[in-house]
Amino acid sequence: VVVGGAVGIADHVEISSGARIGARSGVTGNLTSKGDYAGFPATEANSWRKQMSALARLPRLLRGLTK
Repeated sequence: VVVGGAVGIADHVEISSGARIGARSGVTGNLTSKGDYAGFPATEANSWRKQMSALARLPRLLRGLTK
């Protein structure tokens, strides 16, 4: 397991061998498979990246709706 800086891990969670947790993430539940995790609550890193990308586009999308 590799844990980045400033990661918070809740009590009594299981983290699979081979898991890598990105900095400033929050682990609130079990991470049952090896892979990369990020965000709060910690999710698969690819999913987290897509969520952050969509969030960054949201203001532009909302401006288009109000016109």
